[in-house]
Amino acid sequence: MMSVNASTANAPSLRMGEEVSKLFVFDVRLGTREDNEHEKILFYHPATDPLNKQQSEVGLAEALINFTKTFSPNEPCRAVRTDKTRKVFFQPEEDVWMVMVLSKPSRDGDKYGDQDLADAALHALVRGAYDMFCLFHSRFSEVVRVTGAQGLRSKLALLLPSFLATLPPFHTLDLGFTLRGVRFFPVDRATFLSLQSFFHLTQQDFPSVRFAVCLLADMLVWSSLPSSADTNVLYTYLASQVAPRANRREAKDKDAPPLFAPFNKTWILPADMINTSPPQLQAAIHRIPLVHLGLARGSGGEPGWTGYK
Repeated sequence: MMSVNASTANAPSLRMGEEVSKLFVFDVRLGTREDNEHEKILFYHPATDPLNKQQSEVGLAEALINFTKTFSPNEPCRAVRTDKTRKVFFQPEEDVWMVMVLSKPSRDGDKYGDQDLADAALHALVRGAYDMFCLFHSRFSEVVRVTGAQGLRSKLALLLPSFLATLPPFHTLDLGFTLRGVRFFPVDRATFLSLQSFFHLTQQDFPSVRFAVCLLADMLVWSSLPSSADTNVLYTYLASQVAPRANRREAKDKDAPPLFAPFNKTWILPADMINTSPPQLQAAIHRIPLVHLGLARGSGGEPGWTGYK
């Protein structure tokens, strides 16, 4: 279990990553026998925990889920609080569960304090991890269909540790975060129409351009995405991961976490495109990542994306 900070009320807010002691994903359809229970584990953090401890945590979570079904068959378990921990449950797909365990900071000896943070905010945090996975890899069930359960484990092992490493501080998990809101930058009518006109002209010259999103710092100015769900997920990724890295010009690609190494400033096209050689552009084209849009509508589109700063 990760250490917790018994800070005073006037101390700086703790980072979320410092409080998350466990995050695991499991499929109740796998590992149904006593000798292969470990197979139902699709991801577990921290990976350094012994396998028997991982099985115990997953087994306890599954038992809590089944127990609460007795009282609420149609409403899945969302959160469980104990003296020392808080568990948040999220069922992204049928028979698949994501569970985040948070350690409460110790206060006054054996008493454990509780952060003034609603369960809904933590639930939105776990949902955000799933949405980020879907953005780059599609749904869990689709990944299993194509690559099998082991393929899903590999992709989760790549994405979720980096997601945990970039979690926001507690004090930023406000109502807007809980409701998965988008920060808009207000512009006048002429500016808005100019952006729309520019996009249409770009599409005429480059028919392969399907959608565009315009951000100013971490605020959304304009988007042509037809789905608000797609806009929300892509905006969250751009505002929390791409924009900060693009602004830190001194950051090196090799220093980026594994997940975001292909998606940091390498994909932000330079302003002086005339000085970019054709071989450099050609090399970038073959490495442009795919994003899975239209998940809420079931269309499963997979356009590649890049950015221009």
